[in-house]
Amino acid sequence: MDNLVVSNVLHRKTRTVMSAAGVSLGVILVVMTVGLVHGFFNEQARRNAALTAEIIMSAPGTTFGLDLSPTLSIPIHIAGEIRGMDGVAAVVPIGRFYRGRLVDGIDYESYTRVSNMHVVRGRPVASGDEAMIDSFLERTKHLSVGDQVEVFDRPFRIVGVHSSVLFKCIGPVLVAAC
Repeated sequence: MDNLVVSNVLHRKTRTVMSAAGVSLGVILVVMTVGLVHGFFNEQARRNAALTAEIIMSAPGTTFGLDLSPTLSIPIHIAGEIRGMDGVAAVVPIGRFYRGRLVDGIDYESYTRVSNMHVVRGRPVASGDEAMIDSFLERTKHLSVGDQVEVFDRPFRIVGVHSSVLFKCIGPVLVAAC
């Protein structure tokens, strides 16, 4: 039996190499996919760990609070309707978008009511052309308070460093309530 296998491999070298390459490529793709998904879930868990809200609402078609659509999909007036329900302490609209990096648009004052967010360096965002970054982005991209970063083809001035990446923008994608 061993002789048949060895002679078959030696006689059909091209098929043997192509089969080994195909199996290798399949294994590499599976390992890469698992690594990417694992990294995404870990990052999402790290970002959501600071959120103390009990309920997170998002538009239909979103996955784990991430909407890949370039338009913000939940009307802002829904936050007011949810705020009027019994047992709701706070409602915070969050604009969340992914284009190469995850960008959250928040109202800082209301977001601090449903999260453990605090500023490590600098100050909170006060206007629409300011941004806060996390310490990981600060280290990896060598950014600091006072630098400019471009998001959505528009410059933002970094005014603070925080535990999660936050950029001031307009409109909600999901509403967090507790």
